[in-house]
Amino acid sequence: MGGLSPLDKELRRNFTITRMQLLYDIGIKVFYFGISIAAKFNVNKAKHWVNGRKGLFNNLEKGIDGRKIDIWFHCASMGEFEQARPLIEHYKSSNPDHFLIVSFFSPSAYMYHSNYSFANYVFYLPLDTKNNAKRLLDILNVERVVFVKYEFWFNLLSELENRNIHVYLVSGIFRKSQQFFKFYGKWFRNKLTAFDHFYVQNKTSKELLNSVGFYNVMVSGDSRFDRVSKIEKDGFKNAALDAFCQNSKTIVFGSAWSKESEFAIQLLNATDKVKIIIAPHEIDPKICNELLSKTQGRGILWSNIDTPSDLMHKQLLIIDTIGILARLYRYADFAFIGSGFGNGIHNILEAAVYGCPIFFGKNFSFFQEAHDLIAQKSAFPVEEFQKFKILLDRMLDDNKELQRIKKSTTHYVMENTGVAHRIFSHMLGHG
Repeated sequence: MGGLSPLDKELRRNFTITRMQLLYDIGIKVFYFGISIAAKFNVNKAKHWVNGRKGLFNNLEKGIDGRKIDIWFHCASMGEFEQARPLIEHYKSSNPDHFLIVSFFSPSAYMYHSNYSFANYVFYLPLDTKNNAKRLLDILNVERVVFVKYEFWFNLLSELENRNIHVYLVSGIFRKSQQFFKFYGKWFRNKLTAFDHFYVQNKTSKELLNSVGFYNVMVSGDSRFDRVSKIEKDGFKNAALDAFCQNSKTIVFGSAWSKESEFAIQLLNATDKVKIIIAPHEIDPKICNELLSKTQGRGILWSNIDTPSDLMHKQLLIIDTIGILARLYRYADFAFIGSGFGNGIHNILEAAVYGCPIFFGKNFSFFQEAHDLIAQKSAFPVEEFQKFKILLDRMLDDNKELQRIKKSTTHYVMENTGVAHRIFSHMLGHG
């Protein structure tokens, strides 16, 4: 007696698989219902998400027009696109005649990059239902698909595997808390068999994948290093910024949310030793003007600058435009990166490439580069303004320490570049 028969075990396994699939499909439909309701109430991003997908398949058929697609990159949003960008541009520069497409999940990324010159076609990824996955791949005659970081759409992955299409994950990062590594995670792990190869950021990710039976893994690093290195080499010069920053130490609060902006205003009121630049995460006139009202006449909006002389006697500059933040860090002696008091810090490598000390809030645990720079005492997590101010004051007059940080940080960035070349040398040599 005792134990289940092989048939019973098989029936139970199939029941579990069917149940997980059903739960996933229900979750996708609940998500769509929620976002559709939000769109009806004119919630901006939700409205763009829904409206942008209207007529998607018909537009896709016209845009692709039956062409063979050599490679397709999918990015969730802006951050993942920054990781994909060096790979896209490396591939397209080496294969200018190849047909390359890019898809996005979020409306902000799609709207900003819909005319991206290195892509032959840019589109929204449809909702991840079984029927959508089949219809999408009926239209796309694609040879290789590249997902970025942790984009896992399970119905699409299943359909890609069914059709024997090559699939890769780049700049991947895995954590023990993910469903793949839980006791109930078999259904999720099975979906990972769609990937020909995982190109991951760190050794921990490789070890986690190995622990559940995936050995097609390469620690290739984070492709954002290539991106920021290119931006640094391209150079950037601006007369207004030259005038604002001259002969002064400058701190840039980049992708600043309310907490980082609050720190910037507190710093303005606490010292006149530094010039302060705030680049808000959301370029909203109301937010920018509210910030300006707190500067007591010592601040100015970027859009209000007519000549560099407008910056005389100003200590704080608010960047109320998009597209220059990554280059703005060239003027920074210090950087405070946004969203560390929220869901997780924004791109700290954009500042690191210039070698400045970097501050951010406490929510950095998912970012390998933050851990690396903290370990070499080039980056500093802070929870309270007073701690930040003490650290900043300590460094303001210590040029020797600033030079140590600059040398250490720029070396760190340099030794981690070349990711795109490593990935494609391996990928294109392995089917």
